[in-house]
Amino acid sequence: MTFDDIALDQSQFTGLPGLIPQTDGSPAGAFHEVAHPGAWAIGMRRVFSPTTWRLTPKWDGSTSAPAAMGLPSGTPTVLVGYGTDPVVENWWARHQVDDLVPRTANVGFDVVLSPNYSLYGNWPRSFHLLNFRRNLLIAQRFSDAGQLVAPNIYWYRLEDLQRYDRWIRDTSPRLLASNLQTTRQQADWDSFILPGLTWLAAKTPTDVHWVFVAGGNVARLRTVLDLFGPERVTIITQKIWQTAAHGETLGEDGKWHATYAKPVDSFTASYELLNSWITGTRSWPAVMSTTAA
Repeated sequence: MTFDDIALDQSQFTGLPGLIPQTDGSPAGAFHEVAHPGAWAIGMRRVFSPTTWRLTPKWDGSTSAPAAMGLPSGTPTVLVGYGTDPVVENWWARHQVDDLVPRTANVGFDVVLSPNYSLYGNWPRSFHLLNFRRNLLIAQRFSDAGQLVAPNIYWYRLEDLQRYDRWIRDTSPRLLASNLQTTRQQADWDSFILPGLTWLAAKTPTDVHWVFVAGGNVARLRTVLDLFGPERVTIITQKIWQTAAHGETLGEDGKWHATYAKPVDSFTASYELLNSWITGTRSWPAVMSTTAA
């Protein structure tokens, strides 16, 4: 259950933009032409099929991640290796048999966020520790394949954070990630997510860059940026894409409103506004709630 044998090569990391939109797998070229995000992300279930438990034909053997996403050549791309338990567990079960790590690395993502093996409060403690190790072990295998990877960090108790702290100080990683989008209950956010983020922001070295995959709660995003500082954080969210598809746009009040605009116009307006808050070119809304949305 220890992390002593895990050490990642992240020497090729040169930085990430502050905000990266995640698509639902649909071609993103038209949106890129208008909004010009600095990078794009795509989720695991769009690349690894939840029905066949194989890489989808579109991605298996693809010469370019941007091409598969309908983006211009050279556009930075990120694979968000997070998914439902059946997806990530079947990835684990098949990844060595089907050479999923080198085949995924061959697609040419600029960064892979390693799969997130789950944490449930009512599970035996041994399951927590096993999945913490699996999160790092799969990252190690991506790193060994030459892929720049950000391991997924989960925690439940203070001792978990302390174990990560020892590993971070031993190995000096440059890039770490955590999935915040599954924390829907305010009690969970208040009781262990926010305290854990506060601890990590204070304890981890300032040269560690964090990638947080999050929903669309603007108040929570602001809290993360306030804790770590915008220069240390990248936010990946699918909320901008999802709301645009349903005719919703982010407003100046930090809430999502039905505007029934064209998806590309809604996406662009929401991306530009949220990006301006994250990068500090505009002030955050004055009053917001951290209740999940």
